Amino acid sequence: MKYFLLIFLCSIHPAFSASENTSTAPARKQSLVSDETDKTMPPKWLKPYVAHYRVYRGGDKKGKVTRELSVKQNLWTLTSYSKVSVFLFSDKRTEITTFRWEDSSLKTLSYIYQIKNSFSKKKTEEYFDWRLKIIRGHRDKKLNWQIPLEDNVYNPLSYQLAIRQQLMEFNTDKDKKITLPQKLTLKVSAKGVVKERVFLIENEESIKTADGIFDAVKITRENGTRTTTFWMAKKLNYIPIKIYQEKEGKEQATMVLSDIKFNIK
Repeated sequence: MKYFLLIFLCSIHPAFSASENTSTAPARKQSLVSDETDKTMPPKWLKPYVAHYRVYRGGDKKGKVTRELSVKQNLWTLTSYSKVSVFLFSDKRTEITTFRWEDSSLKTLSYIYQIKNSFSKKKTEEYFDWRLKIIRGHRDKKLNWQIPLEDNVYNPLSYQLAIRQQLMEFNTDKDKKITLPQKLTLKVSAKGVVKERVFLIENEESIKTADGIFDAVKITRENGTRTTTFWMAKKLNYIPIKIYQEKEGKEQATMVLSDIKFNIK
């Protein structure tokens, strides 16, 4: 039971699995914010929102996830909170990342990942010092690390914003058919190690949710025997509306959008 729950809960936060791919990212089009005189001004697609998701396995509801993106004086905060109950087991997880929009790009500042369940309590923190070019982190104040910080490095939550940014840069005209690259490659820092993660862009599909039907780009990431698939809605500026994870061909969990609201203050 404990083994299943660990796999299931990792599927809610699929970003924490690591990959060692070393492919290079395709050339991107000019940034959507390139016409802005102030490079700290966020692009139009980056808007505060609150989204609620339901988590299923085998068609049965197992939990819920809330994601909120907020901003105050160019300090952006993306929070993901999940709560799952299976029989007598209860699990709560919180992910928080902060970042700024500088030089027409996303600069990660911090990442916090906290777990509280029937078995244990764990907390991981990472801080990105762009002046000293250092990432500092610790887990439960026992495991500490300090590693070099390169340009365009993200964390297990902010990388989804980076995917949104790259997709938007290929989608400057929403009324025209766009040609997306076959893959995206991003550098992600997790537990003191920076690795490249490769995301394969497969096709566009219509996905039904409780909040309506959306045309979405299907993106897949393979990591050993585990495969995570994202559907990112074009109409919602590529916010994920569905995340599915399987292991050895069997479903582990599916997260589907139930509702979303923008410009939350």
